[in-house]
Amino acid sequence: QSFLAIEAFETRHEVLVRLKDTSTGSPDLVPIEAQSAVKQRVADMILAAASVVIDGEARPALLDRMDFVTVDPRGVLPRSEPVPEPIEEAFIGVTVGYPTQQTPRAVSLTWSAFDEVSGVPATVIDPETTQTALLTPAEPALVWTNTLSEDPIPTVSAVEVEPRTFPVPVAAIPFLAL
Repeated sequence: QSFLAIEAFETRHEVLVRLKDTSTGSPDLVPIEAQSAVKQRVADMILAAASVVIDGEARPALLDRMDFVTVDPRGVLPRSEPVPEPIEEAFIGVTVGYPTQQTPRAVSLTWSAFDEVSGVPATVIDPETTQTALLTPAEPALVWTNTLSEDPIPTVSAVEVEPRTFPVPVAAIPFLAL
């Protein structure tokens, strides 16, 4: 599953991969010592298969994180401690960032690999709406166009801070001097 998060200064592509969909004759369990290599292989696969174009310009992908995750009714959470991962149940979350100077006018996500997968569910989330689609070999791209009612770039305003004062009673000054 593919998620595209549109924000004021960054567009993120977050991908949730079922490990059994990417394994080829692997053992039933991924031991802890092999997990880094497996995560890197899945991240490389995603970087090769998915491309993001922002405002008509292909941007370099910045791999932010890749984790074995737990998926339950509360959501998707990275594992706090590594455990041996069963191939049939394991999920890997990969997050790729694309920094921007402002909220994009248009973002396009294209998947180019559909060997064994008939479709990739994709969701675009912006500050006001959510859009979903199924990316397939016939329609491999999802395009988001900025229709936000206002620019979500946060404004920063100065806040005056008064220096701290400590009240000292006048009668205590002679005692303090001693």
